[in-house]
Amino acid sequence: MKKRGNVSEVLPLDDDVVRHYIHQGEFPLALEALMQQYQGPILRYCYCHLLDQDLAQEVAQDVFVTAFEKLSCLRKDSSLNAWLYGIATNKCLERRRNSNRRDTLHHTNQSLIGQYAHCTPPTSLEDDYVLESQRRLVWQALQRLRVYERELVVLRYLEDLVYDEIARILKVSSRTVERHLPRALANFFKAYERCQRHAI
Repeated sequence: MKKRGNVSEVLPLDDDVVRHYIHQGEFPLALEALMQQYQGPILRYCYCHLLDQDLAQEVAQDVFVTAFEKLSCLRKDSSLNAWLYGIATNKCLERRRNSNRRDTLHHTNQSLIGQYAHCTPPTSLEDDYVLESQRRLVWQALQRLRVYERELVVLRYLEDLVYDEIARILKVSSRTVERHLPRALANFFKAYERCQRHAI
């Protein structure tokens, strides 16, 4: 009998692979595929929510434990990323409530998030200093926002989800997402400018 390799050796990773393993009742392999595809984004999302790397890692692990427990109940027509981000959102909010954290979450447009949160390594010490200063300003600005605003902006501009997916995660309508996102973005830029002035 041929020995089964890991998921990445068997099939290319995408949502269909996860669904294939769920359909076959191969839940450990489904979880492995899910983690290989979403572990980085979910950890990043939890960090944006909690602003604490160690705590984010704990919660991200909890997200996948919960996902594994619920794989057998996943509807065939469900969006995997919306389902997983929904679990992550609930876990983060639960952790924040339990620890009485009332910080605010994430707000920025595609260029700011992409430039400062996921930028390429700097080419010099001076670049390193400038980059770190900008990143610090971004996260300071994010912390000034309400949790809902940060969720909107991070899901849209950092995780690159469409309005329908964001709506399912946050349990609101797509129209609500479309209406509230510009205001959240504007509030981020105001907060960013205030942080810049204070840093000078």
